[in-house]
Amino acid sequence: MATETVSRLLTELKQRRDELRPLVEELNQIESAISALEQVGGGRVAGSGRRRGSGKGRPSGGRPRRGRPPKGQPTRSDQFLALVEQRPGISISEAATELSIEPNYLYRVSATLQREGTIAKEGRGFVPAVAAAPAAGAEVIEAPLDGSSGEPPVATQAEGGFDGAERSV
Repeated sequence: MATETVSRLLTELKQRRDELRPLVEELNQIESAISALEQVGGGRVAGSGRRRGSGKGRPSGGRPRRGRPPKGQPTRSDQFLALVEQRPGISISEAATELSIEPNYLYRVSATLQREGTIAKEGRGFVPAVAAAPAAGAEVIEAPLDGSSGEPPVATQAEGGFDGAERSV
């Protein structure tokens, strides 16, 4: 009885081996092709395997991922700048309400725009940098930081006359 069982199992295993042999040969051919392509192409073949990147793809719920807006649509910086140009002096909280976004995000956007010289802070609000800067061709007169007029000291008759010596005022 044991020899019958062994004989039957041996027959079944040989049959299964014969069924799988073509698949094993195909597997070996595929392995050889992959190896050859990796040597020629330097490793990864475009479009094979898992996508590279942040792995964030499209989150559940069908919402598009966060990041840059689609081409042709303005960025938050563009939107904030347009709002500042339309309403000079607008505050972060007012702009955030208008744009339906959180104020903390606009603080980052405004810092970037200030660094770029696009907007300037005036009081609690923001104005376009061109409005805050002097007009093109205008003469800029800077007052000295020490509070003086910047002119050389002049002696007057009321201060003791003109004896040729300069007096400090």
